[in-house]
Amino acid sequence: MCLSSCKDEYEEIDGVYTEEKKQLNELEERFKLLQTEYDQIMEERRIAREKREAAERELQMSVGAATTIQVQLTFLTIVIHMHVKNWCRPVSELV
Repeated sequence: MCLSSCKDEYEEIDGVYTEEKKQLNELEERFKLLQTEYDQIMEERRIAREKREAAERELQMSVGAATTIQVQLTFLTIVIHMHVKNWCRPVSELV
């Protein structure tokens, strides 16, 4: 009697195990799909972030260059203004 009871219990446990193993395999497959999608999304975000950072660096360089040009133009304007002012003076004032 014990052998039959043990065999029934084994078959029941084996059935539960088989069903749970099947569910685990299905979950693992779904996880793999989700992991692939997640990796793709993260890669797209990384690329977008790198593009955004590159654009920001380029803008900063452009602003810096524009500022440098503006400062140089201002300096040249002052120098030219001073020379023009001196050119318009009579020679007696320059000596």
